[in-house]
Amino acid sequence: MHDLAYGFATQRHDVHVITRAWNGKESTQREGEVVIHRVCPIDVSLRGFWKIEKFLPPRTLQMLRYSIRVNRKLQELIIGGEVDIVVSVSGTVEAVWFTLFQKTVPLVLSLQGPLFINLRRDGIHLGFDAHLQMWIERLLIRRADYLHAVSRRVSYQVLKEIRTAHLPIQVIHNPVNIERFNMKNRREGKAGGQQRVVFVGRLETRKGVEVLAKAIPLVHQRSPDVEFVFVGHDTTEGPNCSSMQEYLRTLVGASASKIKFLGQLRTEEVVSHYQGSTLCVFPSLEEPFGNVCIEAMACGKPVVATSNTGFAEIITSGMDGFLLKPYDVKGLADAILKLLLDKSLRTQLGEEARRTIERRFTLSQITSQWLGLLENLVTQKSWRETKRLKVPFHPTREVFRDRKHREVCQELLEKL
Repeated sequence: MHDLAYGFATQRHDVHVITRAWNGKESTQREGEVVIHRVCPIDVSLRGFWKIEKFLPPRTLQMLRYSIRVNRKLQELIIGGEVDIVVSVSGTVEAVWFTLFQKTVPLVLSLQGPLFINLRRDGIHLGFDAHLQMWIERLLIRRADYLHAVSRRVSYQVLKEIRTAHLPIQVIHNPVNIERFNMKNRREGKAGGQQRVVFVGRLETRKGVEVLAKAIPLVHQRSPDVEFVFVGHDTTEGPNCSSMQEYLRTLVGASASKIKFLGQLRTEEVVSHYQGSTLCVFPSLEEPFGNVCIEAMACGKPVVATSNTGFAEIITSGMDGFLLKPYDVKGLADAILKLLLDKSLRTQLGEEARRTIERRFTLSQITSQWLGLLENLVTQKSWRETKRLKVPFHPTREVFRDRKHREVCQELLEKL
């Protein structure tokens, strides 16, 4: 969504981004053509009927306090005629207070990876906090005026799970900045000719890291010098909540000396690892879309990924990458070896991967699709009169430039 905000701004739209001030100091500043509002969760206690601190988990309570502050900032912008439409990402509760109590302009909920998909996995025990957040997410989906899904797979899962067929939902894939992720410094492996296979993502079961770890010894049987690089946060999804990184070391056995764990890196460093890889591997068991896939492809690298995930909407297997079934350890090892041992195939798939990105996933292409969605929603007749304010209302700046109408709206909002 970061790149999209700047994409909207380049099309001469006023864009406001509300985000959390992690240093505890609120601020508003302009970064290029985008206005960034950094806000903090409210400090006041939730009194009376809403005094729910006693039973809410601390993390959810903090997110709710943040949602209240986000809503206050939104109301300031709406009353000032600065906002015609609000876009929020699923998986957070940032927009919950706005959605439930003061939704005076249309809300688009972007389904990047719903919690009920990401958290609900076999063998994973979910506590009260997780169930509460999933319930809030379902509530937001039902209350949104329009749903955006990052892939067809996500749209099918959401419609099946929540049965929101009465709400319009549109699939628009995520973009990739092809200026940042490019082929300028493309090279294969390390100096000296050592080949390198790169994985980018959190070290968690959902990303298929255990499957990859089991495939590494099979690869080393035929190509013993290949180096495997893991870029991403460690997690506690190993046995008995242990480090996943340490667990992966035990799975690879004697191949551990040929594995590097680099942790989370800055975007510039990640780009460098894409460009310096021989190929990239993303064996996810569940993936809503796959931003890492389009990033690697934009750098001109062949990608081995899994079918039955969002990757299937990006890669045409055999043309610009390879798709395998999830959990297929031997198939994954064979696909990696096929690319390692055939340079002409790697070059062919990598160049076609770049062309795929330029045809379908550039920032300008995706921004145009988003603007079509937003402009259609803002002009819908259902938003000429809001159900909550009970006064004539059209979410454009001209409305709020009318002083009398602005005072009426302000008075009604104060009573909510």
